[in-house]
Amino acid sequence: MTEPRRIADLAQLNDKKLFEEITAGLVLIHENALRLCESVELLAQQEHFRAAEIIENVALEEAAKYLILIDAVRCPRKPDPKLFSDHLSKFTDHLPRGIYAKVCDWLPANFKELREGVARECEAYYLDGPTGSDWIFRNDIMRVREETLYVDYVADDDGTHRWVSPHTMEKLSSRMFFSEHGVIRVMRALHSVGFGAPETLALLAQQWRTWTFTDDTHHAVLQDAIGQTLLALQQAGVPPPEDDTVYGTLLERWPFPLHVLPMRRIETSKDELREIQDRSHSDY
Repeated sequence: MTEPRRIADLAQLNDKKLFEEITAGLVLIHENALRLCESVELLAQQEHFRAAEIIENVALEEAAKYLILIDAVRCPRKPDPKLFSDHLSKFTDHLPRGIYAKVCDWLPANFKELREGVARECEAYYLDGPTGSDWIFRNDIMRVREETLYVDYVADDDGTHRWVSPHTMEKLSSRMFFSEHGVIRVMRALHSVGFGAPETLALLAQQWRTWTFTDDTHHAVLQDAIGQTLLALQQAGVPPPEDDTVYGTLLERWPFPLHVLPMRRIETSKDELREIQDRSHSDY
C-alpha cells in the first residue's frame, strides 16, 4: 500500500539523497505543469473556457510546487531543522501553493513588501472596495479556487444568500487571453538553467543556505545573489540556456526565498473588520 502526501519524509534524508529525490520530483513536476499548460491552450482555442480555467489553476499549483522544492534546497537545515520541515508542508497545502503561484507576478522593492503581501494573502477575510473598506471578502486564493471548481450556496456580508457556479468564472475567462503566468515562466527558467540535476541543487544549497536578508534587503541585492548563482552554474560547466530571455526572467521574477514565511491562514475577525468599516464610514 502506498501512502500519499509523505513530502515531510524528505526531512529525514541527508543532503546527497535529498538532492537526488528533489531532482526526481522537479523533473516530474516540470513535465506535468507544461503538459497541463498545453492542454489549457488547446481548450481555450476550442472555447472550452471552464475546463481551461480549471486546468490552468492546477498547472499553476504544480509550478508552485517546483518553486517550493527549490526553496527547500535554499532553506538552511541547521541550526533549526524545524524550519526545513515546516517549509516542506507547504507542498501539499493549497494556500501556500496559491501564494507561490502569485508572487512571481509581483515586483516588490524589498523583502518587507513581499512579506507584507504574503501576509495579506493569508488573511481569512479582508476589506476592499472603492473606499478600501466597503465590503468584507473571503480569502481570495481559496475563494477563486473553489468557485472555479464547484457550485456552492454562499452568504454575502449583507446577509443575502445566492448560488455561485464555475459558470461565472467561465464567462470571465471567455473574455481573457490565457497567457503564461510568472510562476510558469520562472519554473521554465529554473529548469532550463540546470536545476534538474542533483549536482546543481548542491551548488544552489551552497550558494543560498548561508545567504541572509532582512526586511530592508532591496530587490537589487536579491538580483546580485541570483546573478552570482547563475555565474557559479556557468563556472561549473552547466551549458547556458538556448533562450536568451531566461536569465532576465530569473533576475526579474525569481522571488526571495520564502521558507522563512509560515503561510498559514490568518483567522481574521469579521467583527473587527466591521468595526473598521464603521469607523471609516463615520469619517464621511
